[in-house]
Amino acid sequence: MIEDLIKRTQTDDFYHNCDFKLESFNFKTSDNTVEMIFSINQTSYDIPVEHEEWKIISRNTEKYNGSFGIFSCHILN
Repeated sequence: MIEDLIKRTQTDDFYHNCDFKLESFNFKTSDNTVEMIFSINQTSYDIPVEHEEWKIISRNTEKYNGSFGIFSCHILN
């Protein structure tokens, strides 16, 4: 799933026409779960055209490096 999000955001069209935001972040220390919700808003001449939400969940997170290291969570198998 994360590969799909990366592929979706790595185009010239995306950079010219979309807004990518971290909408929600939650780290539960009780069960070592990190949950993030991202939104992609596409506009055309400042008029909203499309809205997508992506939820990424990391369970059994071994190590979390803060918000700037958000995708460098280590998962225990």
